[in-house]
Amino acid sequence: MSQGLNIPLPQTGFTASSIPNDKSHIYILRLAPSPSWKTALGAGASWPRPVALAADGAYVSEIRDETYLALVVEPGVHELLADALPPYRYVERGSFVIDAGKRAPASLRVEAGPDQAYFVQLLCTSGTGTLDTTLRQLPKEEALPILQKLRPVW
Repeated sequence: MSQGLNIPLPQTGFTASSIPNDKSHIYILRLAPSPSWKTALGAGASWPRPVALAADGAYVSEIRDETYLALVVEPGVHELLADALPPYRYVERGSFVIDAGKRAPASLRVEAGPDQAYFVQLLCTSGTGTLDTTLRQLPKEEALPILQKLRPVW
């Protein structure tokens, strides 16, 4: 039964947003590692769980494979942190224990200028008793075709 509401459908793919005046966008995209990437680095399987993402010391979201997140930030230096086993979720006990030295979070500093967009790739793989989390900045030309294939984080 219609109530006369016209609510747009949720976004299912990438659409570049306009950047608010004097702000910046940081897009974080998480891919499942490709077979060639895993072979080249000797990496394990893609980490099947969400990875916690923090910006400037505060958790902002969790992100899964094949998704992206857009952050609106003030110009300046921003510290990103990706943690596959954040302290609010992971307790070291039982059969699933990964030594702290084998599961370090990844971090990346992004120096954001006003009215600019930045693109960061997050990869997270797991092997026998290890987690490898990586953040790296991507050029826009490399990031945009990848973003077209990903879903936004809700």
